[in-house]
Order: sequence, then structure tokens, then C-alpha cells
Amino acid sequence: MSIKAEHNKLRKYISAIFESIGLSREYADIIADNLVTAEMRGIRSHGLVQVKNYVDLYNKGTYNKAPKVRIIKEDAATALIDADRGAGAPIGKYAVDKAIEKAKAVGISAVSVRDATHFGMAAYYAAEAAEKGCIGFAFTNTPPLVAPYNGCKKEMGTNPICAAFPSSSGRPLIFDAATSETAFNKLFFARKEGLSIPFGWAVDGSGRPTTDPAEAIDNGALLPYGGYKGYGLAFVIELLTGILSASVINDDGETFPTKQDTIGFFFIVIDISRFIDTALFAKAADSFAERLLSSAKAGDERIYLPGEKEYLNYDDAVQNGVEIYSRTAAELRILGDDLGLDMGFDEILV
Repeated sequence: MSIKAEHNKLRKYISAIFESIGLSREYADIIADNLVTAEMRGIRSHGLVQVKNYVDLYNKGTYNKAPKVRIIKEDAATALIDADRGAGAPIGKYAVDKAIEKAKAVGISAVSVRDATHFGMAAYYAAEAAEKGCIGFAFTNTPPLVAPYNGCKKEMGTNPICAAFPSSSGRPLIFDAATSETAFNKLFFARKEGLSIPFGWAVDGSGRPTTDPAEAIDNGALLPYGGYKGYGLAFVIELLTGILSASVINDDGETFPTKQDTIGFFFIVIDISRFIDTALFAKAADSFAERLLSSAKAGDERIYLPGEKEYLNYDDAVQNGVEIYSRTAAELRILGDDLGLDMGFDEILV
């Protein structure tokens, strides 16, 4: 069972939840936009299912409601930012905006963030760079959720990689994926909604494949995508995020497991105009995409570009409303009632 909500009203409702627990309006608005955009794109694991999770982490003090964000190191092309356990989405946006500014000035930039929290959907950040005529890369680590190749215990994060490129349509071409078989939050979503998970996503505590999300979460682990290839990519991203930012190392260079408030981000932005004309790049990218779309099909299903299905989901949500599954909807309604929001949950429905 599910219901549907009008997307702009939904953003206001979610923002009001975070503002009511003590976050600034600016931070609350960005978190709400991040989560609702993910839900509209069909990335439910990084969408509304996270609202109560975030609220609980703020109320427990794991996440910092009023962080003192500071720049530790900075030059013309790079920066290292301390997030002070603050909201991942607003601080991630601040970091990628800084990376874009630097890339426009010097051609290519890299910005690292340490001691941060969950930043939601990686495409939220890389796409912003692409919309401004750049190529954007966004990386993050996570607490241990994935077994190493041939292992069965949580040792690595899902460590997603995202790349976004300008196109002539104005909508960036985006690849955004975890380096595990799936995002951990898809297990979190499946457990919350009482669903099973596909065979091959995860193992139980003994290393046996399981379709029970609770067993995978409590005792087992996710598997790396593509075996040793996903394992290798996750390893690289851990070095770029957790270790390069110094989020998960001590003064002696020893590492410790990433916690929910010691997450690292890494953003790379490239100004295309330093290489070729930006409009020419976008036109050529579209030409390449069209060649793929018109390629011979192996079966009945059409060929899609990376990220294309997410745009189709987004457009449907704008036109017909954002679908919210029943248990997530019940959580949002209860949160609003408990916090005494001026806007009632029923007011956002279509």
C-alpha cells in the first residue's frame, strides 16, 4: 500500500520536521530537498525512509544540530573541511560549491570533508557541477556494511561513486552507484516495509546467501558488486574519503572503522572549457548517448542511459505525486503530530 504527496508541499513538511528539532531553516531546507529529490528519482533507500533515522540520530546527539564547520586547509585548487558531525547534505553542498568555484578559477579542483554524516544521494552534488558546465565526481565512505571479497563480515562501506556530465538537454548525464551489490539503505527500506531482498545481495553471519534483510543487517553483510571489482573500487574510495580526509585515522596513521559521525566526502570538479568548448562537449555527449540508445537490443526491453530511469521517475512524481510507502508514511505522520507541526500530513497529499 502507498499514498502520494505533492512534491513541494512534501519538501516543506520534511523541512519543518528538521527545523522543529533545532536545525537552522537553511540546513532543514537542504536536507528536505536532498531526501525528497532522492525519493522522486526512485532512490527510496536515500529518501524519506531516512527522515526518522536522521531525527533519532540528532536527538541522540550522534549528529550535531549546530556544527562549527571550518576550513582546515585551503589553496587555489583544494580544500579540507571539518564538518564537526553536522548535516551531510548542507555541508556536502557547501563543499561541492567550493569545488565548482575553484575549478572555474584554476581548471580542476578537489575538496575533502571529514567528520561528516550521511550525505544522501551522491548525484545531488555531482549534478550541480554538471549543471554549471563542469564534470563532477562525488564519493563518500560509510560505516562498515560490506564484506571483503571472499569474506562474510562487515569491514567496508558501500562507498558509492558518482560522475555527472553536461548535456545539451540541460539535464546532466549521471552515473551513481554503490560499490556493493546494492545500497545498504535498500536493506533498511526492505526491513522497514516488510519486504525480502534479492538472492545475491547479502550473506548471513555464516556467509550463506540470504533474502532476509534483517538477518543481513543484524548478523551478516552486503556483498561487493561484481566480486573483486567492486571490492577494489570500494577500497580505493575508502582511501580517497575516510583516509585522505583523516576521518578514520589517528596521529600514528592507524585506521579505525568509520562511524556515523566520522564519514568522509571527496569531490572533484573539472572545468570542461579548459579542454574543449563546453557546448561542443555537451553536443558530443548527447551524440554518443543517442548512438547507444539506437543500438540493437538484445531483447524486448529498450536501452536506457545511466540515470535515465531516475529522470523518468522524477518527471512522474512531479506530474502525479510522490509515492510514499505505507510504513514510511505512517512514520512521517507520527513525527509531524509528535512535533506539533503547523502543517498536517494530510495537507501534503494529492
